Amino acid sequence: MALFTVAELRAFDQGQCSSVTDYPDATIQQAAADAKQFLEEICRVNFEPTEHTETLSGDGTDWLFLSWPKVTAVASITADGVAFTAEELDTDDYDLGLAIDADLGILTRRCGYFAKGWSNLIISYTAGHTSVPALIKRAALWIALDQLVVTATPYEATDFNAGDVSYGFARADGYRDNWHKNPEVVKAIRMYSMGTPWLA
Repeated sequence: MALFTVAELRAFDQGQCSSVTDYPDATIQQAAADAKQFLEEICRVNFEPTEHTETLSGDGTDWLFLSWPKVTAVASITADGVAFTAEELDTDDYDLGLAIDADLGILTRRCGYFAKGWSNLIISYTAGHTSVPALIKRAALWIALDQLVVTATPYEATDFNAGDVSYGFARADGYRDNWHKNPEVVKAIRMYSMGTPWLA
């Protein structure tokens, strides 16, 4: 799913993408997918429930860091080829089950350890915000609009003089979370970022 609908982008801002001829549904859907990928990779969090399966290495402790935070459920864990039982996966079982620090993506075994091994654990889980935050939806709309609507201003431009009025353009270089030229996008990223993509 996208972070916004085709209809929402068509009606957004001044309706620049309202033309079905100039902006077919498929084009908007691709822009929506690109905006979602951009925001999730930078913020390192899913903005809707998303299923993940990853392979990790156990270190003999009773806890693990998953790659994606906001964990809502763990579907399965296989350790050295042996699947955890329903009791071992049960987050309500305080003797044998799992404890989940949802925001940080930490799994803890209530009884036992994650055996040491190289890539010996396969974990399937669901993570992400249960609904798209309003600021993130608006940021995604701005990103898609910026991608689709062509302007006469070159990307390299840093300012523009219109006679009596001068404009300065922000440059998106990633420094200090300056990931986009639109301040609303930058604000959303700063508020919802849960990590840096190059450390993932």
